[in-house]
Amino acid sequence: MSAGPDATASIIASDVAKDPGFIAYERLTDRVQVSTGGAKAAETGHWVGRWKEADGEMRLTGVYLAMWIQTDGRWTVKSEAYVALACTGSVECRRFTGLL
Repeated sequence: MSAGPDATASIIASDVAKDPGFIAYERLTDRVQVSTGGAKAAETGHWVGRWKEADGEMRLTGVYLAMWIQTDGRWTVKSEAYVALACTGSVECRRFTGLL
């Protein structure tokens, strides 16, 4: 388990560095809700990770929640949670199915 944007960026950088078949991670926002006080926000959406395996392009998909906070007029990500829900395209999906 990891928390925050630095941890997420580290995981993605690690995936890219060790996987020459890496294609992309995409985070697609569905909704942003700002707190009544205006200092916090919740971003929800879905995400897709794609990379090439020997038997085809693997596609890992799921949902995410990001918590944003506003400090001195600047919005920053405080924490993020990613849940993998489905994987298609490769037998390597077994690494993710039921394990995350």
